[in-house]
Amino acid sequence: MFKRVLVPLDGSLLAEAALPTAVQLAREVVLLQAPVQQDVFMTAAGGGDVPFILASTADEYQHEAEVYVQDVAKRWAWPNVALTTHVQIGDPAHVIVETAAAQGIDLIVMSTHGRTGLQRWMLGSVTERVLHHAPCPVLALRRNQPLSNVLVPLDGSAFSEQALGAAVQLVRTNGGQITLLRIQPPVTTHYEEELALHMRLEYDMEKSAEDALLMCVDEYLASVREEGQLVNIPIQLVSRIGQPAEEILNYANQHQTELIVMSTHGRTGLQRWMYGSVAEKVLHGSQCAMLLVRPQEATE
Repeated sequence: MFKRVLVPLDGSLLAEAALPTAVQLAREVVLLQAPVQQDVFMTAAGGGDVPFILASTADEYQHEAEVYVQDVAKRWAWPNVALTTHVQIGDPAHVIVETAAAQGIDLIVMSTHGRTGLQRWMLGSVTERVLHHAPCPVLALRRNQPLSNVLVPLDGSAFSEQALGAAVQLVRTNGGQITLLRIQPPVTTHYEEELALHMRLEYDMEKSAEDALLMCVDEYLASVREEGQLVNIPIQLVSRIGQPAEEILNYANQHQTELIVMSTHGRTGLQRWMYGSVAEKVLHGSQCAMLLVRPQEATE
């Protein structure tokens, strides 16, 4: 279970759809609303005493937001979960990241789209900006659904393996299982062909280059499964040959995955494909929830 979870709200029911998941994952949930500062200036541009209108409009937005989040806190009171509220006028993505850092947030849970009647800021685009800068994992929800069938794509790097900690926390809280998925990009370079030939000779003369590579991938996944943090958690190991983002999405769709957990960047030893771009493609193409973790640079 996470200690402190932040739920950004924009006044819409779509944004509030993140709350059922948040209250089950945390000891404390911080409800945040950030009325958009740009809209305050646009409202003030209508004429009259601009400084006075700016101040009164900002005060009005602040008051309305505080009333709203207090109402949400009352409606979503949950046993053994403390609900606190925070309102700060400003750019939503910036305020979310700033609040997460200042308040020691362990997880941000947010819907991937939504909008208010007045501000109409798209929570989808805000989510993407938060993912680039958040100091903690971000859980992007498509809808309110179980999160027990969890897929963790790995690329063989320490970066990608840092997603395991957050995945384990969720599964230990919600129950379910974790599938470790390693996608091996196709052999495309002369160096890789020579390496594959060496591996093929070492393992079995009858095996193809890709089969030999998959054997190494399977050995890698088996070694990850033995890590201490995965003890007593149902684990499934899956390896594939193909393009990473495409194969991750195909597997998730075919096996009713409810949550994909990924680090936002990392690299393989051979292809050195940047995991951040893969994570972004998966985020845009996935039909299920995603939990994205920014790895610590020092682990590379």
